[in-house]
Amino acid sequence: MGLIFSVRMSTPKENCLVSEAVRRWAELVRIPITVRDLVIGEEPDMDPDILLWDLDGGGMPPDAFRGGKRSGKLLVLCASAEGKAIGSYSMHPADFLKKPMCLSDLRRVLEKAVAVWHDELERVDVLCGGFKRSVPQYDLLWAESRQHGTLLHTHCEEIQIRETLRDFCARLPDGVFLRCQRSFLVNLYHVRELTSVGVKLDDGSEIPVGRRVREEVQSACRELQGVWRTAVSL
Repeated sequence: MGLIFSVRMSTPKENCLVSEAVRRWAELVRIPITVRDLVIGEEPDMDPDILLWDLDGGGMPPDAFRGGKRSGKLLVLCASAEGKAIGSYSMHPADFLKKPMCLSDLRRVLEKAVAVWHDELERVDVLCGGFKRSVPQYDLLWAESRQHGTLLHTHCEEIQIRETLRDFCARLPDGVFLRCQRSFLVNLYHVRELTSVGVKLDDGSEIPVGRRVREEVQSACRELQGVWRTAVSL
């Protein structure tokens, strides 16, 4: 089943929007997460790995999640009043979000889950220097075609493989990775800005976008940002 992410917001609409944002995020970072919606007054019916709890709905998170008691478990609290953050310190939450949530805050919280459960990320196998390596798809920022194969750019290193960019691209999931030019592939999740010539990524790299696919790339990036903005405008 993978990881369990339980969401308990103060209204069904908020629950629906936040849960959908988490599901879309999980698809993009390639991490198996089951999202469970909770209603006010309902205790988690499974043992969640992450619990997002809205203090505006009244009540307190289950005892097991308070006071930093759960190793490997994350408690995230949110509320419309900043003053509630002070009262929540005793529960040692991994983070506190002020409502309405902003895109960067929600993403920051979700990426803490990546850090905790990095081993759960889906991977792609590559051959490098005669050795087989499994690279988390989330860590792959972009790739470029080289004379003798493909150079992969990750969060912490560059990996040269002999596989062509075309063949490598064919092994990656649609909707996450996009061939933005004959010689370049980008991870849409890590696109931060559309520029006049291409896209700018998390690591500061600016990748050119071919004229034939410029509209497709721009549309994919805007659609992704739109999903996020809708989900966090609570």
